[in-house]
Amino acid sequence: MESPEAVREYRKHRKSPGQLGRVLPVVVLALFFVVQSLRRGDPLARSAGAVLLVLAVGAVFWVLRSPRQSRTLVDSDGVTVHGAFLARRIPWSEIYELDVRKVPKGERTSAFVRTVNGRRRPLPQVNDWQVEELRAEVAAIRKIGTRYGARTWERVPEVEQTLRRRAGREHSLSHGVLRATAAWGVMFAVWVVLQLTGQGPFTNLLLLWGPVAAFVCFLGYAWQHWEPHVPAKRDSW
Repeated sequence: MESPEAVREYRKHRKSPGQLGRVLPVVVLALFFVVQSLRRGDPLARSAGAVLLVLAVGAVFWVLRSPRQSRTLVDSDGVTVHGAFLARRIPWSEIYELDVRKVPKGERTSAFVRTVNGRRRPLPQVNDWQVEELRAEVAAIRKIGTRYGARTWERVPEVEQTLRRRAGREHSLSHGVLRATAAWGVMFAVWVVLQLTGQGPFTNLLLLWGPVAAFVCFLGYAWQHWEPHVPAKRDSW
């Protein structure tokens, strides 16, 4: 079988600022929670602290590994996205859109591909921090797709509806997560009050089953009622 012709490869060549600083607060909070749980001797608190500690260590490991391993390869068969641990090849026949977008709550602009099923994937190291002329580079990648994949980059109504539905559900689910988290916060406050007043143990109900039920209810409702949450501007999809 003939191997695909390699055209472009994007790797890290400049250090991105502030990567480790994003997860340090999580690590500090996890360590604090673990210390407090060990002092109290509560089995549930110890378990929660251990889970938090594992997540924090995993986040640090991912932040340290991702810049070294992540890259984007563009060839005659499509685009291959190499993450911190896995690689995903996206053939040109599945790519619907290739453009740039500003990272939320940041100044950096990054390139992404969107598939015909509406899934959006960022292209590692294809951003204005690693690439001098990002939009020109993305235009060159589009030309490669036109050459090898016969892409016209025209918008298709059926795919646009898929993108619209996915965007609405993503925003709706994010609102559902916020509401469920707020409900968990209320339950946690009630649990703290009950512990301070000595009115009986309701730990499993308020810290486990109650939050689980809240997440299931809020996320189920959000999945079904996505239409009002579709962003008005397509750039936000």
